[in-house]
Amino acid sequence: QVVKKSAHVEVSGFSQFDAINISQPIDVLIKFKILDNWHIYSQNPGEIGMPTQVLWQLPLGATILAEQWSVDEEFDNDGLKQRGYSGVAYYKATLSFAPETIFEQPIAAKIKWLACADECYPEQKVLEFDLEIYRRKKRKAEEMRKRTEYQVEVPACVADCTSTTSAVGE
Repeated sequence: QVVKKSAHVEVSGFSQFDAINISQPIDVLIKFKILDNWHIYSQNPGEIGMPTQVLWQLPLGATILAEQWSVDEEFDNDGLKQRGYSGVAYYKATLSFAPETIFEQPIAAKIKWLACADECYPEQKVLEFDLEIYRRKKRKAEEMRKRTEYQVEVPACVADCTSTTSAVGE
């Protein structure tokens, strides 16, 4: 688990497994824990606001197969309709790797959002996922350990997430 805190939002990153096996996709989960009375915007922020973004730094040969976000909620700001998240929100990506993927740098997500209460503040953090790489075609199930933190968080995301993008290339 990777955790970064800004003034108003804590972002945590979880990977499904402790390593990347290039012969199978891996899910990565990002959790946004937002201070009380604050919110961040969804990908469709409404009349005003900046969409929350996850910009991936992936190795050559890696792709994003699917992305999911928590279901957003509507806010009314002096008659302007806005959409976003308060409390806790999730983003989940499924990453895939070609056999010739070159891992020269860690997999990283640059996350940008606008945290708002009475005033709004642009914030951003970078999460790096330090995962071992296995190039064997098959890895025994007992070797491919699922991460406990991911297993704890994913049920909340599944209950709360909807697909917004699929087959996104990098």
